[in-house]
Amino acid sequence: MDRGEQIGDVLRHVGIDARVAAVQPLTGGVSSDIFRVELDDRTVCVKFAIDQLRVASEWRAPVGRSAAEHAWLAFVASAFPGFVPSLLGVDDANHAIVMEFLPPADHPTWKARLLAGDIDVAFAGEVGARLAAIHSRSAIEPRMAERFDNADNFASLRLDPYLRFTAARHPDLASQLEALAAALATARIALVHGDISPKNILCGPKGPVFIDAECATFGDPAFDIAFCLNHLVIKSIVFPSVWLEASAEALWTAYRAGIDWEPAAAVQARVARILPALMLARVDGKSPLEYLTPESGDAVRRIARAVLRGEARVPGGLFIREALA
Repeated sequence: MDRGEQIGDVLRHVGIDARVAAVQPLTGGVSSDIFRVELDDRTVCVKFAIDQLRVASEWRAPVGRSAAEHAWLAFVASAFPGFVPSLLGVDDANHAIVMEFLPPADHPTWKARLLAGDIDVAFAGEVGARLAAIHSRSAIEPRMAERFDNADNFASLRLDPYLRFTAARHPDLASQLEALAAALATARIALVHGDISPKNILCGPKGPVFIDAECATFGDPAFDIAFCLNHLVIKSIVFPSVWLEASAEALWTAYRAGIDWEPAAAVQARVARILPALMLARVDGKSPLEYLTPESGDAVRRIARAVLRGEARVPGGLFIREALA
């Protein structure tokens, strides 16, 4: 079945009985086929999980992760309306999710704004505050560990391609990176999105909107905030800017203020371990950042290795100075 036929099948499955006027593929993701679908009465987004991710290395992941993504979005939509797009349904047989389409004109990605030099420090703080709210609520919700028992998905999408693959390319750091992967694999603290990056955060009229929760699992919330900080730190190295550094600090400060499920210092200490590992992974893992040149990639690699070896600190005016002091 081609995607056009499949989209019709998915829409019928979720109870949408409307004529499809147009289908437009959307770009930007490596793990999904995403379409803007024009119906007679509205525009929706249909997203299919794919088996082989669009990267240079072989990287396969369970397509059933669409159910995990839908569950994460549904939980957040219920607890915090407006933090995610409105959901219209999930089709487990086709590994697809249907949700409202948010036009880029009034919902650009945070990544697009950052790369264009449009840096809003207050927005970064709101991202941190909303992420902490999600983690806080999920940490006390009953049966979340059972509902989001997705450790295998998280391993195939994050731990293996990021930490373990990178460990094989840096033998002198392998034991450290493997130990970090093992700790993240067994943590059971709060609901983790797993891909909190600027490309998965829309700048909506009423604040940040989170999308793309394919990696969702019940694990260590420190991974989420470190994953997002990582993008800001790397961008501040590649595109030096005091405002990028200020955004990273605002992100962390607002997030830290919302930590109430454990001592904030404990989360901070784990972020200090995870962040440099992710920096290295975005150069030498299976999903290198596309805007890195050989020169800028080497700069990020040198800094990440030095931090992991205890020879340096992450540059800039970041909270990490305290954590590594």
